[in-house]
Amino acid sequence: MEFLEGRLRDNDPVEQEKHIKFSTLLTDAVTFDTTLDMMNVLRQLAAKGREIKPEDLAVLSPYQTMWINRFGVYATDKITITPE
Repeated sequence: MEFLEGRLRDNDPVEQEKHIKFSTLLTDAVTFDTTLDMMNVLRQLAAKGREIKPEDLAVLSPYQTMWINRFGVYATDKITITPE
């Protein structure tokens, strides 16, 4: 599957499915890595005597969306341009 200016160059459903599966795998890998990092930090804090409360853990999430844009970046400045 090739991309040109952020768009798919072909409409092959097999290649599109591969791309979706790869994106899902990548997201899962990042979430897993973030979970491991979070657990390491929590264990370090507990080892230093810091109390880890369930209500503190309830607000943590390994699925961070602030710096990961899973579905890409879409230009909206060209929406009003009529195609030729």
